[in-house]
Amino acid sequence: MSNLLFSVARFLKKIRDFIAIISHHMNDKALHFLVLGFTGLIILGITYPIIKRLDKRSNSFAMASVYTGTILIIFNVSMAAVQEVNSQEILLLLLFALIIFFISYRMFKHLDCKNKTLRIANFFTTTMVIIFAIWIEFCQGLTKTGKVELADSLFGIAGYITMYLILHIIMGIARLVRKRIQSKTKKNH
Repeated sequence: MSNLLFSVARFLKKIRDFIAIISHHMNDKALHFLVLGFTGLIILGITYPIIKRLDKRSNSFAMASVYTGTILIIFNVSMAAVQEVNSQEILLLLLFALIIFFISYRMFKHLDCKNKTLRIANFFTTTMVIIFAIWIEFCQGLTKTGKVELADSLFGIAGYITMYLILHIIMGIARLVRKRIQSKTKKNH
């Protein structure tokens, strides 16, 4: 398992290095805005179908497990990217994950209503982006690889929110166009 996490961490570091090379003219805040914005959309794209499937079954336990597992993976990969992870740190993360699981299980049980999939997936993704944004700054401070600023995290979170709103607007326009096309075809037949 740890080999897989280290492989993912190395892959993410290569992506980060590639982005840094092609975006040498961008400042740190713009980079956080774009990277966390797109990362949030990718997380939303991955989690939405999973949560939709789990929501049909009203399976709060499974949703809480996916949520907790995702947080645990983000923390492990982030830590592995900047330092060697020892067994004490993994034990601490597992204890943290257990606490998160119980809290998220109660939250998903509370939110567990049919047809709330997008709301749950968006909540899930937003919390992941917030955790990821803060964790990136924490890792930068730990490794002394960058200047730790709250503004960087806020720009990253704003990047996700902006890109989500743009996606939501595009989807709304597409729905309106589809409805108009459907209504015209019904009138013609």
